[in-house]
Amino acid sequence: MKIRATFTTINQYLSYISIVLIGCAVIGLITVWFSVRELNTTAENTEYTQLRLAANDLENQLEILKDISESVSTSIHYQPDFLGGDPYRQVELLQHFTQYQSYSVLCKEYFLYYIDSGDFFMKNAKISFHEYFQPSRNNYLSDNSKIEALKSFIRGLEMNEQGTIAEMYNDYFLILYPLRLKRDIQTPTAVMGFVLNRQDIADRINIATGKLFESISIYYQNQHLIGENILLLGDFSWTDNIYANDDYIAARSDNETVIIFDSIPDGGWYSGLNRFRTIIFTFLCLSMILIIGLVILVIRRQNEPIRRMAEKIQAMFPQSNLNSANPNQIKQIEHAFTMIHQQNTLGKQQIKEQIDLLHSQTSMLKQQILLLILNGNINQYILQQMEELNIDLNGSFFCVFVLSFQQEIQPEILGSIERLSDEEQHYYTLRLPENQVIVICSFLLESTAGEAYDLLEAIAASEGEVSFTVSKSLIVTSLEKIPVSYYSTQASEVVETGTDSTGIGNYWYHNHSLILMITAIREQNRGSALEYLDQLMDMIAQRYPSNLLQRNIMADIVSKLVQTAYDLEIPILPEESGALLLYRSLESAHHELRALLNRMFDRLEQQKEQYENDLSLRIKKYIDDHALEYDISLNRIAEIFKLPPKQINHYIRLATNQTYKEYELSIRMQKAYELLTETSCSVMQISEEIGYMDVSSFIKAFKNATGTTPAAFRKNAGKSVSS
Repeated sequence: MKIRATFTTINQYLSYISIVLIGCAVIGLITVWFSVRELNTTAENTEYTQLRLAANDLENQLEILKDISESVSTSIHYQPDFLGGDPYRQVELLQHFTQYQSYSVLCKEYFLYYIDSGDFFMKNAKISFHEYFQPSRNNYLSDNSKIEALKSFIRGLEMNEQGTIAEMYNDYFLILYPLRLKRDIQTPTAVMGFVLNRQDIADRINIATGKLFESISIYYQNQHLIGENILLLGDFSWTDNIYANDDYIAARSDNETVIIFDSIPDGGWYSGLNRFRTIIFTFLCLSMILIIGLVILVIRRQNEPIRRMAEKIQAMFPQSNLNSANPNQIKQIEHAFTMIHQQNTLGKQQIKEQIDLLHSQTSMLKQQILLLILNGNINQYILQQMEELNIDLNGSFFCVFVLSFQQEIQPEILGSIERLSDEEQHYYTLRLPENQVIVICSFLLESTAGEAYDLLEAIAASEGEVSFTVSKSLIVTSLEKIPVSYYSTQASEVVETGTDSTGIGNYWYHNHSLILMITAIREQNRGSALEYLDQLMDMIAQRYPSNLLQRNIMADIVSKLVQTAYDLEIPILPEESGALLLYRSLESAHHELRALLNRMFDRLEQQKEQYENDLSLRIKKYIDDHALEYDISLNRIAEIFKLPPKQINHYIRLATNQTYKEYELSIRMQKAYELLTETSCSVMQISEEIGYMDVSSFIKAFKNATGTTPAAFRKNAGKSVSS
């Protein structure tokens, strides 16, 4: 008894207990949430500090290189006038130059290159520029063309106290400081170069911070050194030399010369805790849902006796409006008892007569609706009445059966037939005075119609010695064609069904000319299509004098034309198809159909012309985008667009009034003009840039196009600009 009393008490206060549990869960969730957030903030501040240390240390190391360059630029030992070609003084220069090799831990290789004389001094010897950068010596550059390019780059430097970065091979790069060793000359006379390795810089940062960074990006003087090139640095807004977004965290050195980025791990610095927080959140949400469900279950159990009584009353009065009278179940029970008291005052015989009368009226109305459907009188009111009378004719296929009896029809047969209905097929009977029963059937599957014939024949034969015949009509695919289906059972001539590879509809009329007309439309043969249309209309006028049949055939023809137009992407407008279905005579319908066919063929021709124009523009755009690639060719374009090269050339001429070779050459020459006049790139570099395999082919093509060589063109262009 005590256990039961305890359970009852808990059940009574379960709602209050659930509120307390939900409150505890919310407090726990908030605590976990803010704890993980605080840990992430601490980790972020630690990362800021480490990145700042690394940035300042790297700035100090790179400032050493700048100081060395300034020391060289101010020392008399390195001035060209002091050297004067004296070998002894060059030896003194080397002795003095060697002292800088211990200044920086990042750079062990450096050199001094005199631009005018071409003298090249490394830390312990004087050699030539080419000897120093030979791949066999130090593997800084990959080939001689790269050496020449670097030499041209150094000669083109302008005075820049911050230094210029030049890329080399195998993660090596140069920091170049132009020097003005002759005081009376404003342009650089020499260049101090320091060879650095990106891996050495990364190792230095890891040593300076005591942390192994996995994915950092470094910028020096707003020039990218290491890692992924993040964004344009001008887009960042710094606060105390610190910047952060959802993906990166960055720190800047005190003098703002070095910037280091580090990527934030997926899920934050403590992704494991974040996932744990998500798991806890999910668990608490599920717990709250469970608690709320338990409370609802208790409330339902407490209300169970009232609910059961309300359900019994609703079952007793299926035709009543208890729910609409009042949604409260207690009020429904009170209302039900009031109705019972009122109904008890009526006689049972009176109630039975009213029910019988209602059933009789419903049956008569149902018969009238079915008769209207059989005669084709279908409108919105009829559809509404069908829904109210539970007449379900919403299948995909329809068929009409006629049962003709020699004796008087037994009413039980009608009920037996309608009880054949299930979810996939529905049967409705209509009794005619001539001892005939019309059965209107609706099926989901066309194959079910054959089984229905056997079922109806078996039910009719089950009444003993009864003489009867069962006639099956044509299977149609819409409710509106049920009159045609019924008419087919009465017609004396029915066309045999056959195989129609075009998928053209029902086989209740000769449709051979329609099949040929649709085929001619798909083949874009205007003359044949119009000829087959004339044959089809003549056949309809001769073989089918019934106005009802003619209209149904016309509806079928229009349906097939609309479907064909949709397949060919030349849709027929609703007003065009609607006008055909409202024809006054077969001759006017014939005229409208010919006009519709001509419009369809006009649209097909416009579609073809539009396609050719679009294709020519797409080919032109492809050439515009790829003309500077060395491997572009007419055959390659033909493979991409899956057309013969001759046809590709036709489309190019259609879009540009030029052949493929002429158009490709014009694009390449235009780009060559720009590079020759606006840049200092060499002729070899320009040749590679505009897609030529070798420089001689470019020079030959340029001279054929302009009558002069690229070098002469650049020289003349320079004179024009000067003047």
